[in-house]
Amino acid sequence: MAIEDIWANCVGTIKKSDYAFYNMSVPNPSNEDGVKCRMHCRQNSCGFYNKGWGCPPAVGEVRMCMKILKYFGKACMFTRRYEVDPKDRETVDIVTSETKNLLRKFNSLLKMNGYDTLALCDGGCNYCATCSYPAECPHPEQMLMSEVAYGVDVEKYLKENGIPFKNESNAVTIYSIVLYNPPEEEPVMVLPKKKE
Repeated sequence: MAIEDIWANCVGTIKKSDYAFYNMSVPNPSNEDGVKCRMHCRQNSCGFYNKGWGCPPAVGEVRMCMKILKYFGKACMFTRRYEVDPKDRETVDIVTSETKNLLRKFNSLLKMNGYDTLALCDGGCNYCATCSYPAECPHPEQMLMSEVAYGVDVEKYLKENGIPFKNESNAVTIYSIVLYNPPEEEPVMVLPKKKE
C-alpha cells in the first residue's frame, strides 16, 4: 500500500484539513548541524535530556544517529498548527502529545504494511508518564525519537524542502517526520551498531 494511502487510513476519522502531509527528502544534517542540535539538547529547554530513551544520551552519539538517517531511502512529514500560546507549557505538552499519538498510530500502520521506519518527533518520546530510562523500555514499539537528537535542524530541513517555517507568538506547529524504506525496497545501507 502506498504511504499516502496509509496516511489517509490513519487520519480517516480525524479532520484531514487539520494536518498537512508532505513527501520529503531524507534529512542529511551536516556535522555542524549535529553539534548545534546536541548543544540545544544539553541546554535541556524541553526537560527530557538524560531522562528518556528517545533523547540524548540514550539515543547514542550524534554521528551514529546521523548515520542511521542514511539507512532510509525516503521520508515524509506531517504537521499540525495549534492556536495556543507557545509560552503555555502545559497546553503545548497536551497538543504535542496528541500529535505524537497520531505519529505512533501512523508508524504502527506502516510497520504492519511491511515498511521499515524510524519515527522522529518534536521533543521527547513521552509515551509513559515516567520513562523507565535507564532501565529497559517496556514499550519499544511505541518509542519515538527526538528530531533534534538525530541532528535534524527542523527549520533548515523545511527550507531545504521548500516549506516555510513559522515561529508565531499565538500558535505552535508540531512537526513529525517518518523515515522509511518501502517493503519492496532494500535499505540504502546497513545500520551502524550502537556502542555498548
